[in-house]
Amino acid sequence: MQSTSLSLRVFRHLRHVDTSPSSSCLSSIRGRRAQLARSYHLRAAQQDALELAPGQVHIWWLQPEKVADPSLLQRYMQLLTKQEQAYVREGSSEAVQKERLLARTLQRTTLARYCSGCSTPPSLRFERNPHGKPRLSFEEAEEQPNPPLHFSLTHTSTMLGIAVSSGSLVGLDVEETRRHTRADPLKLARRRLAPLELASLEAIESKVGRAKRFVQLWTLKEAYVKAVGQGISAAPGLRGFSILLQPDSGLADRAQQLTAAPLADTAYRISFQTNAETGDTWGFMLLSLTNEHTAAVCLQTTWLQQQLARQDSCSSDTSSATVFDSLSSNVNDTVLRELQSHTALAPQCDPSPIKLTLFGTIPLVTDNVKMSCYVDAIGGF
Repeated sequence: MQSTSLSLRVFRHLRHVDTSPSSSCLSSIRGRRAQLARSYHLRAAQQDALELAPGQVHIWWLQPEKVADPSLLQRYMQLLTKQEQAYVREGSSEAVQKERLLARTLQRTTLARYCSGCSTPPSLRFERNPHGKPRLSFEEAEEQPNPPLHFSLTHTSTMLGIAVSSGSLVGLDVEETRRHTRADPLKLARRRLAPLELASLEAIESKVGRAKRFVQLWTLKEAYVKAVGQGISAAPGLRGFSILLQPDSGLADRAQQLTAAPLADTAYRISFQTNAETGDTWGFMLLSLTNEHTAAVCLQTTWLQQQLARQDSCSSDTSSATVFDSLSSNVNDTVLRELQSHTALAPQCDPSPIKLTLFGTIPLVTDNVKMSCYVDAIGGF
């Protein structure tokens, strides 16, 4: 964790920077920003351009504790717009300010890798949908990548991440495990989770196991909501769909095709059910990112399903009617009937174009930060 004295010096300096410069210093500030942009262009030119094929997802992770250089934090600040700089300074504490700064920096530096050669982190523009989800904005149609880039940003005080995909909506969420496991989660589960999910939690006798499963479900649901772009408060909310986890010992080959991250010793297949009649299909992956972090990514697979439908017929997945055969006998009949109709997400035909790649990064410094993680569950891929 960054020492208080070091970060305070940085943020006190940033708070007192005049964001409305006089004419005497305007050219100097413009020169500094131009120099920074040229520097970034040079770094980018020395690297291969990053391209995303349809079905590929790149996930970039940043650990705040690894960013300790005050001069680097100042460089990050110069990548932001005036509005973003003001948002950083308005943070209620030093930790919040740093989290906001790193989140905006990660978003800009990562997306600049995938845009046209004339794009730099400071030049990127964003707009938001009615529910507040950000997306890239372009003045000219020819600037828009084709297929369009989609991204999802997630951050806590101890871990930040951004997922980038080509042509498909994507959602990413990371949660600090301890934040949700200090008490029995059933009280929150009864208010927020769907009946099927609540039944699965109530069937777990161990408090530790129940708390772990709650974090897993919550993270997966957040990832889906972020992919859809409606937020947890908008209809249908977190109760309008359900996600279940079924132990499956046959996932090793599929996981190896999807990502280089190893599969956990006990792995689960994810099943998904929603009341929404959109016709969209979704794939999920659940990760143990560190001992303290659980992460989930959700990818819209509708158009990939359509492409693969033209190939030989897929082997369909078996029904997950037995997902909760071990549920306690006091679960009511209505929930049990719903469980019996809850179908697991079927794997795609092989070979599948879907590939998830994880990176550890410190923006403008290195992309070779080691990230040790395990795949806990997959479904729909």
